[in-house]
Amino acid sequence: MALRLVTKNLSSRNLPKLCSTCLLHSHATSFGFKQVREEEKSQMIGKVFSNVASNYDLTNDFMSGGLHRLWKDRLVSKLSPFLGIKHLDIAGGTGRLFLLNKVYVHFL
Repeated sequence: MALRLVTKNLSSRNLPKLCSTCLLHSHATSFGFKQVREEEKSQMIGKVFSNVASNYDLTNDFMSGGLHRLWKDRLVSKLSPFLGIKHLDIAGGTGRLFLLNKVYVHFL
């Protein structure tokens, strides 16, 4: 009786469901707490980043008390970039490390 009640409650919830025909030509993957098609996931991630991008540095300022700017400035000074140097700013958020390197080289 208790098992029947639990399974009835679980099945009545609005849990994300994918039909088997939807999965024939696409693979399911998780996005948060729901299952989505892989093609949809990349679009959903793009939307998240688009929504966050305009406030990224402001959020970092708030969470780090502005220290993230000092860390980035310190990193650039330690790198001692020069004209013609090639570098890759991976996961830097807004490309601030790239811009700082460019400004540093410009004022040499």
